[in-house]
Amino acid sequence: MVLPPLAPVVAMPDKGAMRLGAIILAGGRSARMGRAKDSLPWRGTTLLAHVATTLANCCAPIVVVARDDAQLLPALPGDVARSTDAVAGGGPLAGLLAGLRWHAARTNPCPAVFASACDHPFVNAEVVRWLGDRLDERPDHEAVVVRMAGELQPMVAIWRPSLATTAARLLANGTAGLRDLALAANADFVDADELRAIDPDLACLRDLDTVADYTAARAAADTTPP
Repeated sequence: MVLPPLAPVVAMPDKGAMRLGAIILAGGRSARMGRAKDSLPWRGTTLLAHVATTLANCCAPIVVVARDDAQLLPALPGDVARSTDAVAGGGPLAGLLAGLRWHAARTNPCPAVFASACDHPFVNAEVVRWLGDRLDERPDHEAVVVRMAGELQPMVAIWRPSLATTAARLLANGTAGLRDLALAANADFVDADELRAIDPDLACLRDLDTVADYTAARAAADTTPP
């Protein structure tokens, strides 16, 4: 079941910028949080709706990937689509694969998509545009992935829909990690410090795994202008 949609959010891409779609992964079990992350209250809406609305400022179309048809999602902007994991229990890679396939099947697919998760409330449209421009300048690359302190951050990354083939192969071989896809792709790895001019605290990399994470993030959001 899906709750009634919110009003549509219409985004206008920057003139001359590469068209970007977006994928939001929302199929996690939220075991450490103890409740569904997508429905957590955030600035007058839900965490998932907030991330979708933010990404609508730089990406279109947007698809939210749930784990299955039975997962109840909060209300979404009316132009946000929904899909489900490509392989049941396949982890985030199965979610990303479903999103890549959804975008690749569009009549006029975007050349690349930004992927994030519903527990990244500080996703930054300017960072997304910057990463998109980086990939646009590297047509031979399949992805741009942020790396911080040597660790890949695949939830702050741009992927080409053509990577669906590689993702499906990895899943078939028992791999469920997004970092494995990044390493298997012809990816450009961006040091996180390069983003500080846009996002000084690198808040875009912050995810919410526990109640403590959520409480601290809510406090930070209350003192940050929308």
